[in-house]
Amino acid sequence: MTPSKIDLSRLGVDGITLSMTTAAILEMTWFSDETSARLDDDQYSAGEGPVFDATTGHGPVLCPDLTATSRWPGFTAHALRLGVRAVFAFPMRLGPICVGAMMCHRRETGPMSDKQVAAALAFTTLLSSETLAWNSGSGEAEGTTFHRAEVHQAAGILCHRLAAPVDDALARLRAYSFSHQRAITDVSRDIIAGRLCLPQDDL
Repeated sequence: MTPSKIDLSRLGVDGITLSMTTAAILEMTWFSDETSARLDDDQYSAGEGPVFDATTGHGPVLCPDLTATSRWPGFTAHALRLGVRAVFAFPMRLGPICVGAMMCHRRETGPMSDKQVAAALAFTTLLSSETLAWNSGSGEAEGTTFHRAEVHQAAGILCHRLAAPVDDALARLRAYSFSHQRAITDVSRDIIAGRLCLPQDDL
């Protein structure tokens, strides 16, 4: 099972992302379109959202109407600006271990049907095996890349400037991206290229 073979119409959604848990960090490894990628970046910057909840709670997170929830205020504000009205996240599990999550989004409000939820759960079961093969080095899922590699590179630059732990540098990078309503990957590229030096107050 490869991500590109997931039938979005079967799930009744407009886009999806796949994330893996690596060293307690969520890394988006595949996305179906640019809106999906931006949605995941905004979730990462906000530090809250359906993928975080699905991987920590190890169960599906179904939000059919973002305008009617106060569950993730920061993430929801960004999602609505992108035109996303509903989100659904499903953990990828291998027994008791959560290895990642699939997040689906839709431009229209409304719940997924029972058949659509069942299809999403079936997809995540198949994708979990792909994730295990990738993590063990015995294979590589189609199109699997670390989308936020530049984020970690930029955090390393900030870490050097701050003489602070990398977790602190990442937190400040995320905070800057969130407060300026910019994709964290775009901010990271500017830092790496020397086009952006965060104000001292942000450091």
